[in-house]
Amino acid sequence: MDPLKKISTPSSDPFRSFIAVEVAPEYGQLLESTFLSTFPERLQSSWRMIPRQNYHLTLVFLGNLPVPQLTGVADAMLLCRDHQEFTLQAQQIDFLNPQRGDLLAALYGGKGLSKLDDLQLHLATALPPPITQSEHKAFRPHITLTRRKRSARPTIDDDLAQQLPTGLQLPPLPVSSVTLFESRLTPGGSIYRPLFKAPLS
Repeated sequence: MDPLKKISTPSSDPFRSFIAVEVAPEYGQLLESTFLSTFPERLQSSWRMIPRQNYHLTLVFLGNLPVPQLTGVADAMLLCRDHQEFTLQAQQIDFLNPQRGDLLAALYGGKGLSKLDDLQLHLATALPPPITQSEHKAFRPHITLTRRKRSARPTIDDDLAQQLPTGLQLPPLPVSSVTLFESRLTPGGSIYRPLFKAPLS
C-alpha cells in the first residue's frame, strides 16, 4: 500500500503543524510522575501542567501549513527510513529558557543525541520549498512539562530552581518514527492530532 494514502485529513486549511517524536503513554506516565514528585505543591497553582497525552519532542515546527503541501512534507518524512532507530536519555528537568523562566522541560541527550541531530537536520533540509521553519532557533531536544501562567510573576523562583531534578532515573526514550501533528488551539489548551507517521529503519 502506498504510505501516502495513510495521511489523515487536517481539520482546516491551512493548519498549524509540527513534526515530532511521539511519546508512548507508558513513558509519558513515568515522566509525569517523576516531574510531579519533585515539583513543589505550593507553586503548582502558578503553572499550567501539560497533559501527558500532549508530550512530544519537536523536531521541526512548520507553522500554518496549506493542505496542498501536505504530501510534500510526508515525502520528506519518508526519507527518514534511511535512519536507524535509536534511543535518547532524559538528562534533567530545567528551565528551557532561564532568562524567561516560563517553561519547564525534560532535556534529552545521551549516546543517541548525534543521531537525533542528524535526523532533525535531514528533516529540516528535505522539506520542499516554500516550506520553511517558522522559528529559527538552536535545536535543543526537550519535552515541555509545564508553562508558567501569564498571571504569575515572571521571575524564576530560587527554591524551584534548586529542587529541579538532575540525573533522571527514567528508561530511554525510543525514537522509532517521526510523526506529523496538527495543532489546534482551543480555550482549554492545545489539542495535538497525528496525521502521518514515517518509521525509521
